[in-house]
Amino acid sequence: MTLGWRKTLRSSMPASSQDAASAIQLRSSAPSWRRRLEQGKVTESAIIFPLTIGLLFVIIQAGIWGYARSLAAYSAREGATAEASYQSTQSSETVTRAALADSAHGVLRSYTVTSTHSADSVTVTVRGHALSLMSPLEMPFIEQTVTVPVEDYVP
Repeated sequence: MTLGWRKTLRSSMPASSQDAASAIQLRSSAPSWRRRLEQGKVTESAIIFPLTIGLLFVIIQAGIWGYARSLAAYSAREGATAEASYQSTQSSETVTRAALADSAHGVLRSYTVTSTHSADSVTVTVRGHALSLMSPLEMPFIEQTVTVPVEDYVP
């Protein structure tokens, strides 16, 4: 692509001068154009890189929170079904704590286990906090409740 003023400049000069003038013009304009392009890339990278890392941390943190939530539900279900089974002598809280100890590995922190019993159902609730990658950022509280009917022997 050529500009109109370049054509007039070249037509008024001898052939050897035209080649020298175009070489000088290319040498003088190319570095500034490249510098501007490279500065744009550096500025663009300086903005995009931290945003990408931040987005990656948010995605990983959401995965950890979801895993801790499903872990709480799994442990509550294990405890409730253990106590609700026919002629069971196991405590739902003991089984739930054992399931959390086996699989929590620090993902679900400061958890509490509560259970209630009635004649026809067992309810177990697990409450706690998920592990946070960024210390000052507190993740939403996790609470999972499972209710299971008590098994009866019917002849």
